[in-house]
Amino acid sequence: MPNHHKIITMTKLALYDKNNGAADRAANEYFRHDYIYKKNLGTRLAVIVGGILLLAIHWTRLIFVNGVDVFDLDIITVMRDSVLALLVIVAFYSFVGTIQGTREYHLIQKRLQKYQEMLQLLENEGTPPVVNEAEDNERRELEARERERQERRERRQRREQELNAARNARNARSYDDPLANVSARALSSTNRPRTVIRSSRDANAPSRDSTIPPVRPRNLNNPNDKPLR
Repeated sequence: MPNHHKIITMTKLALYDKNNGAADRAANEYFRHDYIYKKNLGTRLAVIVGGILLLAIHWTRLIFVNGVDVFDLDIITVMRDSVLALLVIVAFYSFVGTIQGTREYHLIQKRLQKYQEMLQLLENEGTPPVVNEAEDNERRELEARERERQERRERRQRREQELNAARNARNARSYDDPLANVSARALSSTNRPRTVIRSSRDANAPSRDSTIPPVRPRNLNNPNDKPLR
């Protein structure tokens, strides 16, 4: 059974050959400047003929409608103005025709290039189409930027976690010993001994330096047990 993608490609090739194939192949036989010159040649001839007709209508109106005497006209000035007007019109249409011809030649080359790619696809029997190099490079650059942003984000998160851990450890040390953050110079400036404040978790533990004996509770049933004075 034929490949579905291959059938679509063959259909596109047939439509191209029917619509634009012959004209594009004929235009491809010329260089770009030759193709533009050939297109502009017909445009210039048509503009010159049209300009002469317009000038003839203009001067006919002046002579027969406005009643201008031909012998009173300066022929040199009239001819010079007519030629200048005709040259301006031809130059304008030549400029427009050059832009249009360049665009048409560029589109023809793109269609022929796509046609060749589809033919290559059929010859390779289902090989995927050629990837555009510019689009591939742009995609790789975008992926590289995205990876770089992700790495910077991860480094920032690790740095914040390290700073938070160091801050928590410093807060824990300062909670156990309020004088932990005091410099040695400040501690040596006084003769008072440093008193270590016991933390809450050691509040229930007995003191090692305590010399006070434990107090024995009084036995009310024993008459000889007298209260302490």
